[in-house]
Amino acid sequence: MELSIIFIYIKLMRVFERYFQMETSLDQIDKYVRLVLKTFDPDDDVEVTYEDQSEAQFVRIRIFDRVVH
Repeated sequence: MELSIIFIYIKLMRVFERYFQMETSLDQIDKYVRLVLKTFDPDDDVEVTYEDQSEAQFVRIRIFDRVVH
């Protein structure tokens, strides 16, 4: 009898979205992103999206937690 172990790789995602006024500096936006990332495991996969829209600056941070069952 052969025993097999199956690992299931599940990605859970947390999303943070925030609009900033056009006057907000990129340094301030960078500080916000770093503050959010500081609260999570550095080994998690991260995707940061920045959009310079006509009336605001938009940032989306997606954090993919790795869970193995």
